[in-house]
Amino acid sequence: MRNQRITRIIKRDGTIVRHDPRRIELAILKASKAVGRPDKLLARRMARQVEAALVSTYGAEHPPTVEDVQDVVERIFMRWADNRLLRRMIRDRDNRNQGPIDTLTHWHYVRRSELRHIIPFQHNADYIVNSALPYELPLLKKRLFKYIVQTRRQFQDDPKRLDAHIRANRVYDLLKPLRTVRDESCVPPDALIREFIGGSCYKHH
Repeated sequence: MRNQRITRIIKRDGTIVRHDPRRIELAILKASKAVGRPDKLLARRMARQVEAALVSTYGAEHPPTVEDVQDVVERIFMRWADNRLLRRMIRDRDNRNQGPIDTLTHWHYVRRSELRHIIPFQHNADYIVNSALPYELPLLKKRLFKYIVQTRRQFQDDPKRLDAHIRANRVYDLLKPLRTVRDESCVPPDALIREFIGGSCYKHH
C-alpha cells in the first residue's frame, strides 16, 4: 500500500532531500504573477493536483526526482513544452551543429533559463502568440522519433542521465500513438511549422 504523501525528493545530483509541497505551489504562483494574473487559490488547487499525481505514482518509499515532479507539472498543465522541445531539436541540428539527443539531454538548462530570464518578464510584452499547430506533432514525429527511441535505449541504465531518460520516455509516450504524415503538401508554405520541416516561402537568415 502506498504512503499518502511524498516525504523525500531526489535532486539532479542524486542527493535526497526533504520534499516541501509548498515549493510547487509557490512556483505555480510565481508563473501566474509573471503573466500578470496572480491567483493564490488557483495555485493552491493546481499544486494539490500535482501532489496527488505524485502520491498515486510514487510514495515515500520511492521518492521522485526533480525531473519527475517537472514531468507531472508539464503533463497536467504544460504539455506544450514537449512540442517546443521537438522544434528545438530540429533547429539545433540544422542551425547550431548540435545533435537532437544533445538537445534533449540538456533541455532542463533551457527550461531553467526560461524561468529566470523570460517568464518573469513576459507580462511586459505587447502580445503573446501561441504558435503551436494541432497537426504538427505527426510531422515532427517523422523526423525525430528515432532519436527518442535511441535516447530511451542509450540512457536506460545510466543514473547520470536519468532526467534525459525520463524526458525521452515522456515524449515517446506522446508520439508513439500518432501516425506520421507522408504527404506534407497540405501544409501551407507560409505555415510556421515550415521553419522546422522545410519548404517555407520565407527566407531565414
